[in-house]
Amino acid sequence: MLSALGLGWAASAIGFLKRHVRVINIIGGATLALIGALMLTGLWTALMSQLQYLIGGTVLPI
Repeated sequence: MLSALGLGWAASAIGFLKRHVRVINIIGGATLALIGALMLTGLWTALMSQLQYLIGGTVLPI
């Protein structure tokens, strides 16, 4: 029963991806272009340094 529910969920998720594949590709390509431009200008390093500063003090509960 659980595997049938899982397969139904997976089929609907794959259906969603198939219906929206063009939009997903465009968003992915734009994201890659944006990250590339940030790397070329050196802003990517600055952004990652800021994120490291924010996340560095985080203690995981595990």
